[in-house]
Order: sequence, then structure tokens, then C-alpha cells
Amino acid sequence: MSFLPAFVFILAAFLLGRALRLFLAKAELRTFVSVPLDFLTGLTLLSTLLYFLAWAWQSLTDLSWYPYLFWPWIGLVFLALLLTYRRQGQRGPVARSELGPSWSGFDDRVLSTIEFLSTLAIFSWASLLTFSAFYTIGDSVYAGVTVFSDLSPHTAFVASFGQGGNIPAQYPYFSGAGMRYHFFFYFMCGALHRLGLPLDWALNLPSFLGIWTFLSLLGNIAVSLTQKKAALPLTLLLFFFRSSGSGFALLNSYLRDGLSLTEALVRLRSAPSFAGPLLHDDWGLYNLNVFANQRHLLWGMSLVLFIFMLFYPALSERDKPSISDFFHKDLWPIRRVGPLLFALLLALPLPYWHGSCAIVLLLVLGFWALFAREKMSYLILGLSTVGSAFVLQNIFQGQAGLGQSIFHWAYILDDKSLGGILKFLAILAGPGLIFILIFPWLHKDRNLRPVYLSFALPVLFGLTISLTPDVTVNHKYFMISLFLYLPLVVWVLLKLWDFLWRPDTGEAFWPRRALAVLLACLVIPILTFTGLTDTWAYQNQLAHNVIIDTDDDFSRWALKNMPQDAVSLTPPWAMHSYFLTGRQSFYGHAYYAASAGYDTADRYGEIKNFLAMRLDDQQLRAYAEEHNLCYLMIDDSFRQNSDYAIEEEGLSRLFPRVAFFPDQDNLAVYDLGTN
Repeated sequence: MSFLPAFVFILAAFLLGRALRLFLAKAELRTFVSVPLDFLTGLTLLSTLLYFLAWAWQSLTDLSWYPYLFWPWIGLVFLALLLTYRRQGQRGPVARSELGPSWSGFDDRVLSTIEFLSTLAIFSWASLLTFSAFYTIGDSVYAGVTVFSDLSPHTAFVASFGQGGNIPAQYPYFSGAGMRYHFFFYFMCGALHRLGLPLDWALNLPSFLGIWTFLSLLGNIAVSLTQKKAALPLTLLLFFFRSSGSGFALLNSYLRDGLSLTEALVRLRSAPSFAGPLLHDDWGLYNLNVFANQRHLLWGMSLVLFIFMLFYPALSERDKPSISDFFHKDLWPIRRVGPLLFALLLALPLPYWHGSCAIVLLLVLGFWALFAREKMSYLILGLSTVGSAFVLQNIFQGQAGLGQSIFHWAYILDDKSLGGILKFLAILAGPGLIFILIFPWLHKDRNLRPVYLSFALPVLFGLTISLTPDVTVNHKYFMISLFLYLPLVVWVLLKLWDFLWRPDTGEAFWPRRALAVLLACLVIPILTFTGLTDTWAYQNQLAHNVIIDTDDDFSRWALKNMPQDAVSLTPPWAMHSYFLTGRQSFYGHAYYAASAGYDTADRYGEIKNFLAMRLDDQQLRAYAEEHNLCYLMIDDSFRQNSDYAIEEEGLSRLFPRVAFFPDQDNLAVYDLGTN
């Protein structure tokens, strides 16, 4: 399969992202930041537009969108970009914007070296979370045991867009009930798969790019805040290896069991799974495993960080931020139209790139608006994002609304008292919490106080509101707050280092420098200890994989005989070769659909009645026709599932068996007559 169409698509996206950044945001950034950012913003916009164009195309014709829609449209994109660049060349170069940090006092060679080494570190860490966790060898797909569960629906999404006909989009594990999941990232991966990239590259390459862009932006913010080159590698280190009390609690439990410190560390190094005192620490609910599972999280947060950068100049201008002059007429006019337009282009589709990231964007910018100039820009962006969420949900789900907002106090904590919540946050943030709390006492810039307070709002939201039936998914809000605070933590650490390393008097020069080195040798290991134990456990788990053969007899039969948009009544499969053919299930593994907000209980009851033949023949045929079900699939795992009473003999008399695969758990396929 040729990679050329995918390469052309990615190149067009990069050029589009660069053009918009230069001509709307007026932002000249260092290559370290601009290259991944241009790829990410361009792919976001091109993929969103491609989805709606493909939907319109396939509504008018039975032909697939590729290649009929792709090449002419990409040609128009390149033509528009060429004309834009020629016009800009006649106007002259773009001036450096307020988004770029003032690094004029830095030795550029030293800074470039630091950026190069930091990029290598980002690439190594991103590879660990992407290509090491999900890859193909020959016709077999390998997913690490720590990631295969979440990757089950995500790979099903990618295949359904890449090999299947999932436009308009349906949830592959619960087809026919609209789309309640932020799926645009996986449509983009599916489009790259359709354009020639293998399944693993189609998912891993965008995941890699999301990690790269986010860490570049976060490091850029840290250097801007501290005006220190060391802020970049230090920010990366603290992100790679999170601060938390979980690792220390686990170490203490080993020591209390009688192990020596060396033996306890060896036990941690060889740990076969995640562990800690918090509920679901064993899932890796708050560590690097989240980024390996939820590939679209850092992509969405990259968009959010960039929009923060676009809007921060309107906040940083204020000499004395105050709510009291909120309605002052001089604070409302829009002076930066270009950045607002760019932010709108990125924010409008954000609810279906990552809904939680859209909520974080609204929470933080809503708070900034109380103190900033150009309040109308904040108001327009906020209302547009909320309005877009309602419109998109109405389009994809057939109903308006952001979802069922439920007040749910104290997240998933057993101890819901204030003390229990504070204990949870102290364990979760670990020693880093100390530096978060002392930042406002050391930093005298009043313009940063709204920023500091706003970063706590995702925590408050996660503790009080649940927009899905499974409140556990709120774990993302706590993680987001913690890594938003990282540049502030880095500022405190470097301020402490400067205080000790550069004393005012020469008398205590060397003793204070020795103390600085001693503290660095203690503080950094303490801040990164839990993250290091997480990485050990993650690496140990990657030695074990769930393996799916994509060239088995059943997969070949499905690809040859089943329509691309086929929906079948299957066993409650999770990661299965069926989904990697791009076909969809009427009722796959129920947990994924339930956590996304689908009404699995009612459909489960209907399916039980169908399989037990509690309906007459006419009703059974009518049910299959009503839901456009192509095939019924029954294997031994389904037959032996105590949750179902399957009258296979009676069903086989009504629906002819068209295929049987003894090597696939005695899988029988029955034609429901709707092809």
C-alpha cells in the first residue's frame, strides 16, 4: 500500500497550520515549538473538515470519499496555501509576537543544544508510550497488557473509519445509537489508515505528535515564565516522572514487611503491575499509562495550551487585575482579531476532539476573563465553544445538550469529608504540592495570580460534577491541573536554586552552593520517585501482549463477504479481529459503551430476548430489519456465557448459517437477511 496519499495529507496540514499561525496568530515561535504545533493544528482543522466533506459526499453518492474527494480537495488546499504565501511575501516578514518568550539574552547555540537534547528525550518517552505499546509484526497486532483494554474501542474506531464505512460515525461497540464519544482524533487516524498508513502507524504517529507538541508547548511556557534555559529539561523531567505519594506509600509497605531498603527498591523495579494507596492506582489511573491509553488527551491539551497562549497577552497587560472594574468600557474592545479567529477555528471542533479538554478551556479562560482586557474575545470564544458543543452533539447524537450534568461530591473517594479530599489530593500531588502552594507567596507578579487560581478549577470540577455515568473518568481533571502547575513548580525550584547558588555575600559562598547541590540531589529524586516506579511497572507490563491475528480465516471471510458498514449482533467482544476489519457490533463489550453514556441496559434486555427466542419469528425478523443487523455471530464464549440463554438451534432454523470457523472458538455466522 502506498504511503504517498498519507504523506501529502500530513504535508498539506503542516503548511496550513504554519500559514494560520503566521498570518492569524502573528506568532513567530522557535522551531522547537513551531514544527510540532503546525503539524497538530493543521491536522486538527483538515481532519475535521475532511469528516464533514466525506459525510456530505457519501450522503450524495454511494462511492467512498477516497480517492474521489481526496486528490482534488488536497490540490485546492495547496493552491490556496501557495497564493497565501505569495501574498505574504509581498507584505514582508511577520514580526515576532507576544506568544514567543523573550529569549534574546540567551546563547542561541546553548539553547539550541538544550532544545535538541530535549526533543530526543521527548521522542524516547513518546515512543515508549506509543510504538512500544502497540505495534504489528506481520499480520499480527500486539497491544501491551496495560493498554489493550482502552485501545480496544480506539483501534475499532480507527479500523471502522479506515477499512469500514463508519460515516456518519457510530460507536463501533454500540452501533445505531449515535455518537457520544469525542471521536475526531480517531477519525483522523482512520483517514491516515485509509490513505495508506498501516494500522499501528496510523494510530501511533498522531499519538506521538500529540505528546511531542504538548511537551514542547509546556516547556516553552516554563522557559517564558522563568527566563531560564534549565526550565525546559526540568519541566520534561517532572512530567515524565510525576510527583505523587503513591510510590512512597508502596515503598513504606515493603519496609514494614521487613525488607531492607535495597530489597524494597529491587521489588519496586521488578513490579509486575501498578500499585499505590489510592483507589484504582492498580489501573495506572493517574500516571503515564493514561497517555498510552487515551491517545487523544495530550492532543486536546495541546490545543488548549496554544489557545491559552493566544489569550494570555490580554491578561498580562493589566497592571492590577481586579474584578471591580469588570464592566469598564475600555476592557471590552477586541484588539487582536487574528488570534481570536485562530482560537475559534481550534475551539469549535474541540468538544469532539476531547470533551474534557474543552471543559478545561472554558473553566480557565472563563476565570481569566474576570481580570483581562479584550473581554469580548473571551466571551465570543466561550459562547462559541459551548454553542459548538450543543450543535455537534445534536448532529452526532440527535439531541441537544452537553450531556447529563450531575452533581457528584468527592469523586470516587470513600471518605467524602473535607479531610478525606485533602488527603487524596496530598497523596496524588505528593511533594510537588508543597511547591504549588508556596508559588503565590514567592512570585510577586499579580498578573499570574488569576492563572494560578484558574489551574485549580479542573480539580474542583472533578470533585463535584460528573458528565458521564462513570465518574471515574474525572481522573483526567486532576491530572490536567497537576501538569498545568508544572511550570510554576519549576519556577519555585529554580528560584530556590538561584537563592542558594548566587548568595549576596561572599562569606557563605561555598557552603551555600554545597547546600544547593545537596538540596537538588534530594529534592529532584523525591519529586520523581513515584513516576520512576510507575515507569518500571509500565515497562514490566509491556513484556506481555494481547495478540490479534488479522489474517485468520474469519477476518478474510469478513473482509470479502461483509459490507464495509455492516453491523452484526456479536458476542460481547472487546479486542477482536472482527473490529479490526472495520465492521461494527450492535452490542460489543458493554463497559466501553456504558462509560460513554449509552443506554446499555435496555439493549441488553432486548438482545437477551432475541437470543432466547422470546419473540416470535416475525418479531425476530422485524427486530433485525429495524436495526439493520447483517449477521448473528455465536462462538463458544457466547454459548457458555451465563448472562445469556441462546436458543441457537431455533435461531439456525430461522436464519441460515453462512460460515463456521472451528479455529475461532467454533464461531458460527448466521445471515439475518438484511444485506
